[in-house]
Amino acid sequence: MKSYLKKQRLLKLANISIVALSLITPAAYAEEPCQNETKVYEPTTAIPSDNMQDKYPNNTFKGFGNTSINKFVGHTFTGLKILGKTIVGATLEVKAKPGNSSLSSNDTLLLIFFGASGSSLAPGWGQHFGPGNSTPGLLSLPSNQWQTATYSNGYTFNLDLGALPNGGVNIINDLNTHGFLDVLVEDDTTVESVKLTVKYKCHLSPCQYKPNLYYLDEDKPMNVWEMTSYLDRSSKHQQKIVQQICFTAPSLAADTHCAYDW
Repeated sequence: MKSYLKKQRLLKLANISIVALSLITPAAYAEEPCQNETKVYEPTTAIPSDNMQDKYPNNTFKGFGNTSINKFVGHTFTGLKILGKTIVGATLEVKAKPGNSSLSSNDTLLLIFFGASGSSLAPGWGQHFGPGNSTPGLLSLPSNQWQTATYSNGYTFNLDLGALPNGGVNIINDLNTHGFLDVLVEDDTTVESVKLTVKYKCHLSPCQYKPNLYYLDEDKPMNVWEMTSYLDRSSKHQQKIVQQICFTAPSLAADTHCAYDW
């Protein structure tokens, strides 16, 4: 491999420690650019965070499809942050139906960010399903119509988290800041499922300083640097280790510098 290298990089280090070296085929080191992507988070089990449960210590939580009344449905979407990418859009699909109670009409769908001990990390958003408590609901219905007689087969709510109903609240920045989302439904409504679709965009800026890409030929790049280290404590700068290092695409960027995996 060394015979193919066109340049060398010299690095003076006081102490060198190498744990392991591995040699992989050059094709494995071709730099792969960051890709925008859309990820779908669709839980099969409702799992509320400890912080959500701490907020409502006297309430019982139920799972998807559970028709019991006077019980909350809660789920926390976690792990929404992806290194090197920014959330630029998100939608939430909630499949629900009224419970067997006349009080279903004042049930509320809440999108929240619970911190330690149930504290609120952001304002979040909330809305009644029906026109409960004399306020508009998610459905434009006459009073007390979020009931089984009207929606026995349920209803699918599709919410744009960048422009939520009845106010246009945008919680995309909160998703980027906290990396999770709490979904809470109280307390007679049955929730069949929830699905979060998140759009990610790469935010890596172009780097001014990059590892040189050496080529075996014009069509096969390989991100190989050769590093020669010297013992600075030696008056003659005694040569120590010659090491070849291969870099992948940058995982972090700040100003003109990038952090590479190698």
